[in-house]
Amino acid sequence: MDDLARANRAGVNIPIIGSRKASQLADNLAAVNVHLSDDQLAKLDEVSAVPLPFPQSFVTDKQVNNIVYGGTRDLIDTHRPSIVP
Repeated sequence: MDDLARANRAGVNIPIIGSRKASQLADNLAAVNVHLSDDQLAKLDEVSAVPLPFPQSFVTDKQVNNIVYGGTRDLIDTHRPSIVP
């Protein structure tokens, strides 16, 4: 149920639920009424974060970016979203 409650935070979700019994379906549907705090959502995001594999881990590395951009990355004005945090 926590997973369904967490998925509901974005507002537009169509979760796929599976149940064999009516009681399981009722429990899954009850997740709509569960509201998690920002702290709870942040903790869930933290513990479920999946490390990015190469090359993303390389591209997002702050030391690599410092070498590539010579410490000027933050000065670049771009309209494109960045994968670099």
